Amino acid sequence: MKSRQCPKCRKNVACSWFFFSSHWTKYRCIECGSLMKWSRRRTYLGAVSGGFAGPFVISTQSIIPSAFLRISIAIVFAIVLAISVNNQIEYIDETES
Repeated sequence: MKSRQCPKCRKNVACSWFFFSSHWTKYRCIECGSLMKWSRRRTYLGAVSGGFAGPFVISTQSIIPSAFLRISIAIVFAIVLAISVNNQIEYIDETES
């Protein structure tokens, strides 16, 4: 799962940070201690997922009557998209100022 790996040591980062952190939250790798942040690719994925979710939930009311099911489908789509796209995490070089 390359989308969830430290860019420096290639160890997996915590699932909680990967799925629930905001765009500005930084993460320090447990293995190598490197600091990382979200790349612009993650921002674009969020925009695509959010842009898809609203119109999907509204436009499928006649096809799928359950609001819970429509929202669940949009969430599953966002999770699959987040897992499948690589290079969402950038390494922050702490020596540069």
